[in-house]
Amino acid sequence: NIPSPNGPVQPVLQAQDGTYFGTASTVSGNQLVRFDVSGNLLGISGNYQPAIATADGGLIARTSSGSAITMDANLNITGAMGNLPTQSWTANNYQLGSVDSIYWAPINFAATYAAIIGMNLSGSGTAVKQYSAPGAGLFRLTSANLKANSQCGTFFLNSDRS
Repeated sequence: NIPSPNGPVQPVLQAQDGTYFGTASTVSGNQLVRFDVSGNLLGISGNYQPAIATADGGLIARTSSGSAITMDANLNITGAMGNLPTQSWTANNYQLGSVDSIYWAPINFAATYAAIIGMNLSGSGTAVKQYSAPGAGLFRLTSANLKANSQCGTFFLNSDRS
């Protein structure tokens, strides 16, 4: 179902719901695709590279210029992020070419073994489930409105993820 295919679909990330984000080579360039375990095409978007599957079912993708965008599970663009930092195993963030640590809002990774391109923060290809650093849990706690019953219930229902 991919228009003008020029090669096989390459799975890159596993989404929170078990579907996959990948790339498909076409005559007009690489396309970002989402598909299920049976290979059924669930969505196709422009010339983006999947980078991180997020806990909300969406993903962070790189544009051809190297900047990052956020997308929902249907591959609709929901925001822009600038350039993704390089993240260490301890969740410190760095800009390429610098030893200066920078602040970056924590990313809630999908709870799968393939949530990050390269399978883990070092990009070594070893598949591991990424867990948010303690700072991510504190960030969620300080930004949650625990006085609102619905947000409080949602926070505690999902509190084991951070």
